Amino acid sequence: MQGTPMPPARPPDDEAPRPHAIGPYRVVETLGEGGMGTVYLAEQREPVHRRVAVKVIKLGMDSKAVVRRFELERQALAVMTHDGIAKVFDCGTTERGQPYFAMEYVKGTPITDYCDRHRLGLPDRLALFQQVCGAVQHAHQKGVMHRDLKPSNILVTEDQGQPGIKIIDFGLARATDQIGLRRSMFTEMGVVVGTPEYMSPEQADPTAADIDTRTDIYALGVILYELLTGTLPFSAHQLLTAGLLEMQRILREVDPKKPSSKLAELDRASIEAIAAQRRTSERTLGKVLQQDLDWIVLKAMEKDRTHRYESASDMMADVARYLAHEPVAAGPPGIGYRLKKVARRYRGQVAAVSGVFVTAVAGAAVALAYAFESNAQTEQAREQRHRADENARQLSAKVQDFEMLAAAVLHNRLITAEHDLYPTWPEQIPAMEAWLRDSSKLLAMLPQIETTVRELQARARSAITAADPDRAAKEGATQSGEGSLAHESERFLLDTLAGLLGKIEQLDIAARPNVQRRLAWAKYLRELRAGHPRARVTWAAATAAIARADGVVASELYRQHPIDLSPQTALVPIGMNPITRLWEFYELRSAWDGTCDPAALEIPVHRPDGSIEVGPETGIVFVLLPGATFTMGAQKTDPDAANFDPQARRDETPHDVTLAPFFLARHELTQGQWLRLTEGELPSRYAPGANMPPRISAPTLAHPVENVDWPAADGLMSRTGLSLPTEAQWEYGCRAGTTTPWCCGDVPEQLRDYANVADATAKPGRVWVCETWSDGYVIHAPVGSFAANAFGLYDVHGNVSEWCRDGYGSYSDPGRPGDDLRSRSVDGFRVWRGGCFAAPSAYARAALRGKDVEATRQFECGLRAARHLQP
Repeated sequence: MQGTPMPPARPPDDEAPRPHAIGPYRVVETLGEGGMGTVYLAEQREPVHRRVAVKVIKLGMDSKAVVRRFELERQALAVMTHDGIAKVFDCGTTERGQPYFAMEYVKGTPITDYCDRHRLGLPDRLALFQQVCGAVQHAHQKGVMHRDLKPSNILVTEDQGQPGIKIIDFGLARATDQIGLRRSMFTEMGVVVGTPEYMSPEQADPTAADIDTRTDIYALGVILYELLTGTLPFSAHQLLTAGLLEMQRILREVDPKKPSSKLAELDRASIEAIAAQRRTSERTLGKVLQQDLDWIVLKAMEKDRTHRYESASDMMADVARYLAHEPVAAGPPGIGYRLKKVARRYRGQVAAVSGVFVTAVAGAAVALAYAFESNAQTEQAREQRHRADENARQLSAKVQDFEMLAAAVLHNRLITAEHDLYPTWPEQIPAMEAWLRDSSKLLAMLPQIETTVRELQARARSAITAADPDRAAKEGATQSGEGSLAHESERFLLDTLAGLLGKIEQLDIAARPNVQRRLAWAKYLRELRAGHPRARVTWAAATAAIARADGVVASELYRQHPIDLSPQTALVPIGMNPITRLWEFYELRSAWDGTCDPAALEIPVHRPDGSIEVGPETGIVFVLLPGATFTMGAQKTDPDAANFDPQARRDETPHDVTLAPFFLARHELTQGQWLRLTEGELPSRYAPGANMPPRISAPTLAHPVENVDWPAADGLMSRTGLSLPTEAQWEYGCRAGTTTPWCCGDVPEQLRDYANVADATAKPGRVWVCETWSDGYVIHAPVGSFAANAFGLYDVHGNVSEWCRDGYGSYSDPGRPGDDLRSRSVDGFRVWRGGCFAAPSAYARAALRGKDVEATRQFECGLRAARHLQP
C-alpha cells in the first residue's frame, strides 16, 4: 500500500516493539506512520503467497472516535473495486485488541514527485490527473469520500513502462450515505480533520456538519494547482504558522491566486526550474496556464462549493476538453458573476463607484444646460463649463469602460458559440459566417483594449509611486497595477482586459482559422449535392437499387424495413459489396486533411472478394445495415434455445430488439482518421514513432486509434455528424445474423482467421491467459487484416475494444425505439464491446458487455463509427 516517503517509525520507550506477526501475516518491516495508524510490510503465506501492507491503529490512539473512523475506513475500502484504489484483502483485530486491515502493497512514488522526477510535460501530468479523477469518482459512486487527498496519498507505479496511479489511505473517509453520515457526524464535530494545504473551506470549519464529496473536488483542485505550477495556493508554512483561527479564516475567506499569477510571483530561477521540469520554457508555461487551466483549477477551488464541479468526472471531462483543444465548461467567469463577487466583497466601494457614474450623468446634464443658458463670461460660468467638461470626460470614460466590458462579453459568447458550430454541414454556414463577422468586430477593438490596459497600468504605477516610493522603486516596471487602483471597478476592468488580450490573440491564431476551414468544407458539401466528380455510382442508382432489394443489385435483407434513401450529407456511394450484397458508402470528411481539394479525393473500389484497401489516408467506409428484429444477449441453460453460450453472464439475458436501418463502419476508426477529424494530437499509446519493444513492429496510421476515453470518443463523433453505436447496434452488426458466441462459430479456434486476440504470438512475458494459435500480432493489427463477417464488418472480435453510446444498465430497462439506446447507467459506467489483442477469446464474445468509468483511457480500447439515416 505504501510507497510514500515517511520518517522511520521510532516508537517511544513505553510502546511495544514492532510485532513479529499480525493475525496470519508475518511482519517484514515498518513502512511508516500516519496520524492514526502504523503501516507494516507483511507476508501472507496462505491461501496465496503475497506481500501485503497491514495498517494497525497506533497504541494510545484507540479512542472511540478514532476506532469509529478506522471502522469506516475498513468498510469504505471493502466496497472499492477500482484499479486506481488500493484494494483491501482482509481485516481483523490484534491480540492487544487493535483493529487492523491488510491491503494491497503498492510500491510507488507520490504523484508530484513522480512527475518532477520524470520531467513530465503538462499533457502527461494531466493524463495522470485524469486517472486520479476516475478513481475518486469511483469512490464517490460507492458512497465514500477520501477527505485527505494529497500527493503523498496518490502513488504512481509503472506497468511495462506506463505510469498508473493508486490512491491509498482512506483513513479519513466518511460514508456519505445517511446512516454512515449520522454515525460519524457527532464523533468529529468540533475537530478539524485533514491536511491544511489541501483542505476545503468547509472542512476547515469545525462547526460544519454537512461536508460532502465536493470537499474532495477542492483537494483535486489543489493537487492540480501543484502539478501545474510546482507551488501551493497556500503553503504549509503560511497556514501552520498563522495559528488555528487564522488558518481557518484564510481557507474560508482568502481567494487563491490564479496558478499563472502565483507562478509569475516566483523569482526567475525558480520559474525556470519549474518550467524545465515540465519540459517547456518559462514564457510558454506562463502563457499555457493563463486561460483554460487557470479556470479549471479555480472552479475546483471555489470557496462556495455550489460553484465547484459537481463531480470528479465533470472535472476530468473538462481536462479532457482542454487536451482536445475544446472550450472548457469552467470557462471564463461571467461578467455578472464576477461583478456580484466584487459587490459582495466591496459593498462600499461599489456603491461609491455607482454614485460617481450617476452623478457624472446628472451633473453633466445640469451643468451643460446652465452653461449654455448663460452668455455672461463670468468666472462662475467658466467654472461651470470646466465642471461640465470634467463630468462629460468622466461620463465618456465610463461609456468606454462599458464598451471594453462588452468586448469581454462578446469573447465569451464567441467561445461558447464556436462549440455549437457542429457538425460542419451546409446548415451551419449562416452561423459560421455570423461568427466570423463577430470575431472580426472583436479583433477591431484590440487596439482600443491595448490602449486602455496601458492607461490603467500607468495610473496604477503612478498611484503606487505616490503612496509608496520605496515599493515602486523595488518592483519597477514589473508592477502590473493589481490592487493599487483607486476603485475596485478599475481593478476589475484591468484584470478583465489584461486577460482578454491573450484570449483574443488565441482566438485569432486558432479559432478563426479553424472556423474558416470548416466554413470552406461546409460550402463544398453544399456543392457536393450535385455529385462527387470521382464517384462511380450516383445517389439515384443507389436509392433505386436499395429500394429494389432483389438480391441481385442489393441484398434482400433491405426488404424487412424498406428504406426511402435520400442523399446523405458528406457521404458518397461506393457501390454494392459483391459478397454481402449490402451497399457501402464513403465518409469524405474523415479522408480530407484540410489542405487538398475535396473534389480530388479518391473514392474506394471493392475488390472481387468484397474487401477495400485501407491505408493511412483512407476515410471511413460505412455499411448500410438493414433494419431487423434480432435476439440480443446470451444464455447458458438451454443448448437448443437461441444464443446458447456456456460462458454467458447474468447481465446478458437474451431478449428481442428491433432496430431501424443505420450505417455502421466496416472498420475500427484508424489513427489517420482520428487525426484528420480532430486536427489535433493522437492519443494512442501504440502510434507511429512510438518506441516499440523488439517483438513489435511499428504501428502505422492504418492501425486503430486507442487510449481514448468515452467523452473524447463521443464528443468527436457528435461534432462530425456521426455517433458511437448503441450496444444493440454493435451486437447486431457483430452477429451478422448468427446466434453463436462468435460470428464465425461456437468454438474459440474458429476465431483464428477472424480476430486478433491474446495468442501464442503475444504469450512470451505475459501472465494473462492466451490462445494456443498465432495470429501474428502482439498489439493491434492494421484494420481489416483479418476476415470479415457476413455483413462485411472487420475486427468485431478482437484487435481493440470499442466504446458504445450506452450507459451500463440492465436489459430490463426499456431502450429507445429505433436504436435501443439506454441512457441510464449503473455507477456512471459506459459500455465497451468486442474484446481486444490483450485478452483471450472469451472477452471477444458477441454478447459480452464490458464496462468502465467513462473517463478511463485504455491502450486496448478504441471506437467504431455509426451514423443514423437522414430523412
